[in-house]
Amino acid sequence: MNEDLYVRLREHIDRMPIALPESGKGYEIDILRKLYTPEDAEIVLALSALPEKVDRIHRRLPHLGMSKDELEKKLDDMVRRGLIMGGALLDKKLKGKKLYSKAQMAIGFFEFQVNRLTRDVVAPFDRYNKSTFYREINRSDGLSQMRTIPIERSVTGESAVLPYEDIRSILGKAPEPVSIMNCVCRQEGELMGKPCGKTGAEETCMTFGNAAVYFMENGHGRRISKDEARALLDSFEEKGLILQPENARSPGFLCACCGCCCGVLTGLKQFEKPAEYFNSSYFAKVDRENCSGCGTCVTRCNMEAVEVVDKKARVDLDRCIGCGLCVSTCQTGSMSLVRKEKTFTPPKDTDQLYMKIMAKRYGIGNTLVSVGKYLFGAKV
Repeated sequence: MNEDLYVRLREHIDRMPIALPESGKGYEIDILRKLYTPEDAEIVLALSALPEKVDRIHRRLPHLGMSKDELEKKLDDMVRRGLIMGGALLDKKLKGKKLYSKAQMAIGFFEFQVNRLTRDVVAPFDRYNKSTFYREINRSDGLSQMRTIPIERSVTGESAVLPYEDIRSILGKAPEPVSIMNCVCRQEGELMGKPCGKTGAEETCMTFGNAAVYFMENGHGRRISKDEARALLDSFEEKGLILQPENARSPGFLCACCGCCCGVLTGLKQFEKPAEYFNSSYFAKVDRENCSGCGTCVTRCNMEAVEVVDKKARVDLDRCIGCGLCVSTCQTGSMSLVRKEKTFTPPKDTDQLYMKIMAKRYGIGNTLVSVGKYLFGAKV
């Protein structure tokens, strides 16, 4: 009976914008069993992808025999444990009434486990990402959840940089507050006996506006000023970390990532041609005549896209995602970023990103039908 419960839970979460596909080996079921008690699972099965009040959720759970107050306390506890989204912070218009929704795995209940991960929880996450989930988080249809933007010093004045590709512009326009939090991927690596090879710093994930408030209120981050954030961007570049914002023109978060810990990048590197699976507007190019073959670019590259051949650097365009880390430290100026002929304009914000992902998966008609069902009180 419990096995069927967790299978149904997987199917329910799988209908989120970022799916929870079957591994064929039960890894995703192992994750759900570690995090969710049977009672937790029953409650999540009554939640929608879009936030709802307790009254509506309570009507779906008569078999649990809970009062509304008891259910609200249980939901608040599940929010605290990082299993669902919820609380008053999801409510923008209803004057303090709490709202709750199910959470997808990423960005979701995996990140919500930051600072409380244990090895027995991390192990199935690691197996699942490496076997299955990396294909979901890295999409070839132009709608990956995250994208890469070049670090500031890698783009010359000759290149037209759009505001949503300029980290300083993104930060300048980002709503406050700004928070910084620990990277759950690096914590996973530590627990798996694979410490980060790029940095000992764990605070490398920024969130903005409502997302920052949500993470801080749930104990996952601390507030910083925009000046502090700009200083952190300089340190990320120095350490050789790739900038990955949410795939929107107004992103809710920005991660500074490495190729040894980041679940997105380690998964991306499993593809034969990683560049085909990630949104980026640039690629690196080397002037072989001026190149000294020093190899700095090789050590800076997180994607194993650069090698030195016959004492000259060479870029594998199938692996290059245009982060610019090889450009900023090239002593001879031989490395440069080139804008792709065909580039991608990200959706406006988080809501548009997920609506587009859902439309890709189910079709625009079915997506609108689901929204309509939600408006009439149905679970989606």
